[in-house]
Amino acid sequence: SFEYFPWGNAYYTTAKCKGGGAYDILSRKCWDSNCGRDAPSDAPADCFGPGKLICQNGEVECEADRYVACAKQVAGKAWQRYLPFTACIDEAFQSNPTEVRGVEGLAMRCATSTGLDSSALKACFSGSLGDEAIKAEAKATPSHGFCPVVFVDGKLLDPPDTPERPFLTEVCNSIAKDQGSKPPPEGCPLMIGGPSGTAGDTWA
Repeated sequence: SFEYFPWGNAYYTTAKCKGGGAYDILSRKCWDSNCGRDAPSDAPADCFGPGKLICQNGEVECEADRYVACAKQVAGKAWQRYLPFTACIDEAFQSNPTEVRGVEGLAMRCATSTGLDSSALKACFSGSLGDEAIKAEAKATPSHGFCPVVFVDGKLLDPPDTPERPFLTEVCNSIAKDQGSKPPPEGCPLMIGGPSGTAGDTWA
């Protein structure tokens, strides 16, 4: 299974953690500890509003995250449907997120090109469904100190991708545990030195 959480290093301003105005990493960490997925059961009542939502790369990132959260809802949380949309959005943010302009137009183009219902996406983004969608992502995002944060089989990859231990290796090795004698899925290279696709192989 796979799930993507479009929340990153965002936070809501709260009475305890402050954080209004410019992005504040200390407020973000405070919010994560007191309001995030792994927060205590007696979390403050203002964890998810009415304070302002603050994103690391400004309003454009907040808008993009909200569109992706809505895409998950429109897609019924089926990653095969929402992930192409997410990749389309993320591609525009790769070089310099703060220079992205016209997030709505970008989202509509990405919806059209990836087969998502653009009308449903826009309706979610513009109303209370969008509020609930982004709050759900905030509540579900694992506690973290950096982005991207990646878990495989419940284990945090820290860092998530290195030449010594590529992300693809972790994913393929996880799949291999359950595959038995079946050949690896497309994209997973076979273990060097072992019979291709035989039982007991660990793909690397």
